[in-house]
Amino acid sequence: MENDASAVSTSEMEEVKIPFDEYLSSPDCAVRCCICRALLTADAAELSNAARVDLLIDQDLYVSPGIRVCSRHLFRGRILPDITIDRNRLQPLSFNVASAKELINDLVFQLRMVS
Repeated sequence: MENDASAVSTSEMEEVKIPFDEYLSSPDCAVRCCICRALLTADAAELSNAARVDLLIDQDLYVSPGIRVCSRHLFRGRILPDITIDRNRLQPLSFNVASAKELINDLVFQLRMVS
């Protein structure tokens, strides 16, 4: 009889949430700009890896790949330094185990692309 972490099922591990309270995420960036909360229009632009790193480092905001923002927040593919983020609907970042693995892979990829 084993009495260690291997006795926990994979499905139970997938349900465990890992909090990253010092970082924020936006639940509805697919339809709204994660910076100003405006509904996205045809002129919205997909965030580059560099812009996503800017938000993570400068604003403590994690944004998933493929998210778009209002184009007025960008200059040459980077986030403008003077943006003000509407934090009213942001929530603490948390992931389940599988998503945390994806996050780490994504961040490593972003860092490779930016450097």
